[in-house]
Amino acid sequence: MSDSNSDRENSEGVRLIVVSLGKSGTQWLWKLLGQLPSFSLFDMAAHKCTATTIEETNLVGEGEVIYSHMRHSENLVKHLNERNFRIFYIFRDLRDALVSEYHHKKYLNPKVMVPLHPILSQIDDEHAFEIENILQWTSVANGYRDVQNWLEEPSAFAMSYEELLKDSASVLERALRFHKIDVDRPSIESAVDACSFKTTSGRVPGKEDKKSHLRKGIVGDWRNHFTPSQKEDFKEAFNDMLVEYGYESDGDW
Repeated sequence: MSDSNSDRENSEGVRLIVVSLGKSGTQWLWKLLGQLPSFSLFDMAAHKCTATTIEETNLVGEGEVIYSHMRHSENLVKHLNERNFRIFYIFRDLRDALVSEYHHKKYLNPKVMVPLHPILSQIDDEHAFEIENILQWTSVANGYRDVQNWLEEPSAFAMSYEELLKDSASVLERALRFHKIDVDRPSIESAVDACSFKTTSGRVPGKEDKKSHLRKGIVGDWRNHFTPSQKEDFKEAFNDMLVEYGYESDGDW
């Protein structure tokens, strides 16, 4: 796709949506886009949005950014395209996404999540990632195969959390170019600085706060949580998807 300004659009009439399974950097990317000139965050809380229904997207005004955890469907994509949404899809290594999901449900939002997933009150951190327990509290793993549908969606720009973390400005620049949205590099870098883990959490990446939505901000934290036997059981259940999405080359990890 050409990078020339003549091929690009401004933000007039454009709406942005970040889609993911959750616990994959969704709100980080949402806030990054909302920091860009001519765009602003759609107030999810004020509208009591659940990030799970098509109807919620009808509330989004021009120049606003929303996020959603909806699964891919032809009906969803058709609706978003008709309303002039630009789709940004973000996904993450399932192992790290599960660690994030577990801590979110167990420590950040237990009053809501524990009644929905009673197993969380019966297990400790050591046993959380046994496969039979994971399947009782996860929603991310249950929908992980949907990543491929979004990777194959021609109207969406798909990125991994890992590549966005590694070079946020360049990945965001490519995504905007894909959608023909003209934003200068200094504005992109300013948004990246404003939304960095250190700026928003007051901590350096790797310093954990279990009760914060911004818990740790690193890649590969699953290695600190999976025991050898849990890792082998996980391979049996999910390794094909880790290979398919480029996180492993085979089962030897």
